[in-house]
Amino acid sequence: MNYVFNQEDIQVFELINVRWIEFVEPWISGMGRKNGKLFTWQATAKTSGWLVEITSVTGHVGNLQGATFNLPLEVAHAASRLL
Repeated sequence: MNYVFNQEDIQVFELINVRWIEFVEPWISGMGRKNGKLFTWQATAKTSGWLVEITSVTGHVGNLQGATFNLPLEVAHAASRLL
């Protein structure tokens, strides 16, 4: 699988799935790795940036509202803060 972000022991893989809620709100999901441990993420665009939700193998970890529209960067930032 190809990385779209690979820095500081955090790798974000290519996008896996896009789903729409009521044809208005897109949710994009994918996988990543931090320090060798896999996690899944999903994100949706809000007016101030991406809202990223992180889930590990043990369950839901948390959400983080980003300040930019750079999705790989926001996923990596959420993973570094939440995991």
